[in-house]
Amino acid sequence: MSENYAYAQGPVKPATAEDLVRDASGITKPNLHRRINNDLTVLGEDEVEKDTYLLTVQGTNSFRNTEHYYHDEDSNDSEIP
Repeated sequence: MSENYAYAQGPVKPATAEDLVRDASGITKPNLHRRINNDLTVLGEDEVEKDTYLLTVQGTNSFRNTEHYYHDEDSNDSEIP
């Protein structure tokens, strides 16, 4: 057996309509996919905007970075020195 496997590398991309059709028909396994529904995100106590996510695949590992927003640049109420 060859040890030369093709691994995904780099940032992930959103699923296209074709990807969703393949997923629904069973070509890919759902547990291989990362799903984030930002509409369901609840703002934290001090947050001013919904979180943003950066998903990356490196070899056999998957990483998710989450960015939280606590300060609004246009706000007159929130001042961070």
